[in-house]
Amino acid sequence: MAITILDLPFEVLILVSQQIEAFHDKVNFARSHPKLWNVFAYHHRKNVQNEITFTNNEEFKYMITHFDFILEWWGSSVISIKNPYNYVESGDLLEMAAKFCPNLKYIQFVIHEDNLRKVEQCVSKCEMLNKIELRIEYPFNWNYTPENYYHVDKVIKSLQSLTNLRYINFGSHALKKDERTKLNDMVQLDELQIGPIQADEVDDLASLLGHLTVLRIEYYPDTKTLSKLAKYCGNLQKLCLEDYDNRSFMEKFSTTWRIPYFPKLTYLHIFKGSSANPFLYHLDSRFNNQLKVLNIPCLTMGKQEIKRVGEFKVLKELFCREIQPNSIDVLVKMPLERIHWNSKELSDIHVLRLVKESTSLTSMRCSIRNLNKKFFCDFLDILERKGFQADRPFSLNILFVENDDRKKNLIVEFTSIPNSNLMSLTLI
Repeated sequence: MAITILDLPFEVLILVSQQIEAFHDKVNFARSHPKLWNVFAYHHRKNVQNEITFTNNEEFKYMITHFDFILEWWGSSVISIKNPYNYVESGDLLEMAAKFCPNLKYIQFVIHEDNLRKVEQCVSKCEMLNKIELRIEYPFNWNYTPENYYHVDKVIKSLQSLTNLRYINFGSHALKKDERTKLNDMVQLDELQIGPIQADEVDDLASLLGHLTVLRIEYYPDTKTLSKLAKYCGNLQKLCLEDYDNRSFMEKFSTTWRIPYFPKLTYLHIFKGSSANPFLYHLDSRFNNQLKVLNIPCLTMGKQEIKRVGEFKVLKELFCREIQPNSIDVLVKMPLERIHWNSKELSDIHVLRLVKESTSLTSMRCSIRNLNKKFFCDFLDILERKGFQADRPFSLNILFVENDDRKKNLIVEFTSIPNSNLMSLTLI
């Protein structure tokens, strides 16, 4: 009787598996027989991961070509799949994920006209999903108008059966009437991201809005729309507004735009926007003892701005573009734990003063002039006097635009300081 490869001992088959280099040959080996699959799986057990990202990077293109094999191989270990650019056809990806990845909790995929039906059928079979990010792709056609785009209401209907689902990100998609109606039934959601929405559309989401703790909108709603949202969002803790159509730079819009009071809001993120933010001065005074995070990346912290920001008595985190030296007197009296800014208006002396006089600051991201070893020594001495420990270091992230050699030299200088373990330093 002839001896085949399947008659070889497991230990010998492991040696055979070790000689296979090309990934497509490994796939053929593993799929040729269940015994050889077990050999492959054992040999490569340390390569199994719980997160998959499909990228066009040359080094990882094999994962796109053999995505079904990867999903079958990693199987129950997989909890996260990212496919933002549809390098793997999303309908097929969902089909394989439903079959092989029972513990999948997060997936990112693309919907288009040709895979709509398969997405509807397969996404609900990924029963453990708690977070979904999707991008809706429409064909480029001059004759297309928003009214005749295909709808994803049936996909949303399929999602209703996912009882663990807590977050959906629709990107910049403007929900249509039937889509809003279906989405309104998904009261299991805590977090939602959508595209443009108008005041007369908010009522369609009334039930869902009352359950949300986080809401992101990719285009600034006008004041009327925000007021209607505030009416329904009684449990909202985090509001993020993006300004992709540059409304904040339009004087007529920006001078009259207001953010109404949300009774449980603690985190406000206004992304983009001009450096002049008149809405800030008009924020309801009830936010003074409520707001804990203020994130306005384009905000210049001038005299008027710091006066208003200083009234937020429980603010823990502040993100802005520029801090001017005359703002420090107010900032050091606030309970801030994290502060981020991008400009170089503050010198190293100003930064050291901010750290020295603040009683609560533990994290900072900034640009700094005159970055050198003396600055680090002075900074670390302040941290030592304030009682920072190596197991609870101060976090400092510096926006660094000089060359790599300069960066390496600074890191060497920093690590040579005896108490450098009091700081977690990152040069970005």
